[in-house]
Amino acid sequence: MRVSVLASLLLPLGVARAASSSGSTTSSGTSSASSYVPWTLADNATNLALLEAQLTMCTYSKVEQCIQDPKLVQELGTLFRALGHCVAFDSAYVNITTASAAIPNRYYPTSVEDAYDAGFSNKFTEWSATNREQFQVDCPLLYNETIALGDDMLCCTESQYTGLSTQVRMIPGLCSACKENLRNIFCQFTCSPNNSMFLDVNEVRIVGGDDEHPDAVFPAVEEATYYVGKDWIRDIYDFCEDDSSFSLLCNPNQDCHDGYGLMEYMGKYAFNSIGSPEQINVTTMDQFSEEIQMTEFCHCDFANETNCISPMNNKMTSCVGVCGSLCAVSSDDTRTYTDACYGAESAASSGSGSVVSNDDDATWAELNAYLASNLPATDWTPLNYFLVIFGGVVGVLLIVGFIVAMLRERRYSAVERNSGTPQVVGPNTPDFHGVATAMAGSVGYLSFLDDLMPNKLRLWAAFVSKGNRPKKIIPMVLCVVVICAVGLYNIDIETDPIKLWVSTSSTSYEQRQHYGEMFNPFYRSEQVIMVPKDGGNIYRSSIIKEAIRVQIVAANVTYTSDNGDETIALDDICWKATGTGCTVNSITQYFQNSMEHFEFYEKYGLEMEHFSNCLYSPTTSDVALCTELKNALSDGDSLPTSMSDCPCLSAFGSPMNLYNTYLGGFPDGAESNYTLYLESEAFVSSYLNYNYADDDKNKPAIKWEREYIKTMKEEAASNTVFDVYFYAEISVNDEVDVESNNGMGPVALSYCLMLIYISLGINRIKMSREFFISSKILAGFCGVISIACGVASTIGIYMWAGVKLQLIIMEVVPFLSLAIGVDNIFLIIHAMTEKEDQLRRDQPSLFIGLEHNPKAIEEITSVIVSESIAYIGPSIFMASAAESVAFAFG
Repeated sequence: MRVSVLASLLLPLGVARAASSSGSTTSSGTSSASSYVPWTLADNATNLALLEAQLTMCTYSKVEQCIQDPKLVQELGTLFRALGHCVAFDSAYVNITTASAAIPNRYYPTSVEDAYDAGFSNKFTEWSATNREQFQVDCPLLYNETIALGDDMLCCTESQYTGLSTQVRMIPGLCSACKENLRNIFCQFTCSPNNSMFLDVNEVRIVGGDDEHPDAVFPAVEEATYYVGKDWIRDIYDFCEDDSSFSLLCNPNQDCHDGYGLMEYMGKYAFNSIGSPEQINVTTMDQFSEEIQMTEFCHCDFANETNCISPMNNKMTSCVGVCGSLCAVSSDDTRTYTDACYGAESAASSGSGSVVSNDDDATWAELNAYLASNLPATDWTPLNYFLVIFGGVVGVLLIVGFIVAMLRERRYSAVERNSGTPQVVGPNTPDFHGVATAMAGSVGYLSFLDDLMPNKLRLWAAFVSKGNRPKKIIPMVLCVVVICAVGLYNIDIETDPIKLWVSTSSTSYEQRQHYGEMFNPFYRSEQVIMVPKDGGNIYRSSIIKEAIRVQIVAANVTYTSDNGDETIALDDICWKATGTGCTVNSITQYFQNSMEHFEFYEKYGLEMEHFSNCLYSPTTSDVALCTELKNALSDGDSLPTSMSDCPCLSAFGSPMNLYNTYLGGFPDGAESNYTLYLESEAFVSSYLNYNYADDDKNKPAIKWEREYIKTMKEEAASNTVFDVYFYAEISVNDEVDVESNNGMGPVALSYCLMLIYISLGINRIKMSREFFISSKILAGFCGVISIACGVASTIGIYMWAGVKLQLIIMEVVPFLSLAIGVDNIFLIIHAMTEKEDQLRRDQPSLFIGLEHNPKAIEEITSVIVSESIAYIGPSIFMASAAESVAFAFG
């Protein structure tokens, strides 16, 4: 009779039966024997039929299997709120098709004693020794409130606790106090012997049992209200706020800023998925009207009051002094607690907790005071006044200069109209030769500056080229060049990439140095990138295994000095973020970068499943797979102690959840669909080492890095699976040094080519005894040498001054100087040729018999040089001045 009635009930309910026996076992975490249920709704066919008539559409699961406000339905039992009474008891063993998904709680209003008498295993002392020990670890707060005080009965069975244990171990976090408090939420909800006092079941779903309970029907909790105190909702957030993994549960970017937001996320309906199998609404007493508070909630004046709501308000474990920097609560503030009952007026002070202060954290108060006194505020008022005054003066000078120039222009124009165009006479030219008259031009007056510069340059050129002065001036200049160039002996190349691109006098650089000295610079980073040679993705067992091996090679690099007195390993220089192992960020940390761990999973064919499970949930242990692995162990085989619970956290205790920094070549959309990360085409492994403001302290790390580069070069050359690319903090400095030292070859070659180019470009080649004169090869050679001397002497001066040579100097300045200098050589040679040709046309007699008149040769040469410089010198001078100003600003 029972079976026929049950079948008629289940047909309209449409209960899914897709879960396999093994899947059900995994979901509950127990075997068939341990999940024995003494009584279900199917035991009373009459009541079951009456319940079927009341079914409505479920709010969350969207099937017509639910009953609203079950405490009003007599067939589901009578709710009595009192200590030792439950509203949710045991699990509703329904079909679960998702591994690691939680089983919903069962609506079963009863007392803990009646449940035990009915055959349920809710007596703690009768549980297995393993579960009793584990309960103290998973639910320490509840244990201390109940079992430790002699209360042996709970509102959960042993099999239900086993499933609960699997779920609470998935809660992420590095702060032990935070994890303990978060676990306490579900421990109290499931196992507290007094859960009828703070729980209200709003909706139940009538569902048939799973494959292990085919004849059972359960009232699974669909929606429940969890009453908590204001202090409780405050503490649950405050004690977890700075945990590194807390943002996974309560992300401020998703409007989660307090305990209500946290509980909204954790209590979100996620049946047959990872999360809460029922919708849990968390509320506090102050969210109700005064009338409801007075009638529905327990009064503070009455002890052990029944049939009223007493919100959960137990004190939680403070993170102060436990979690260090992962605790957001100040260590010197006092946290207050108020009873969660109607009529509570006074607050009790607790020294064990603390409140989050709006002021600066006391830990940093001294530092903040120091910074405030040593970093005075910048007053820009004087600079503003200076800029206004300077701008005004410059503006007045420009106006005055313009007026003066206009007046002088008019005066010179009047003189020119009255007296005609003056003849230009070369300086110190001999009258008897008439050379000055021959070179005089008929160019009119253009401007004061145009008149001043040619005259001054003409005088200067005449002074330098007159008589025997070139024989004296050239040696003197060469001596100066040699003295300056000797500074190249002290050449020091700047290889620090920061100083190459940022001025050491800039505010940003000075601030960086200041904070680097106080807190140390950012960590030294070493990186290995591994790309499969076959072009495939990384989601292959052999590829992951090889990636672990390559990283082990990198991590095992050890520098040993030539005499063997000094050895430096990665462990000696690495940053230990959690105080345990070196910080190595890599996706293969799902196996803790341990070949032993990987091969153990591989032995049972579970390595890829573990990898994908950790990718989806990197902050928790892979508990479900660990259960499967333990069940599959061969005789005499056991899990390594370092693999207990099959962790996904890295070897140094941090979750590997920044996928886009550990993987490369992943498809678009992977940030929103983690499955796409499995199609990535490269591994990226990063090692973080300590960095110091004092360069001497970085020498051990630099020695290790150079040994690391040497080792990885060998690995890259011999690896048949990956194209291995690598980088060390010192790599940029080394490359800059190499580029700077290798820059002399191209410079020398360029100067030789320019010498040939000039010799061919300005020549008047005539195969005669005057070849070296007419072809001007010597002039071109001397021009190139003068450019080289200018570059060498300039760099030498800076070397004397202790300025480091930068890569841009070696790569740009010699070539730029050569290019500009060659242009100037062509311009000067062209000007001299033009002036000489002009003189030969106008006064050919001056060039007759010069071979017998050395004095005349000197005079004519001086005039040609001075007139050429006066002709082309202003253009070269102004161009050089403009280029110098531009370089100075650059």
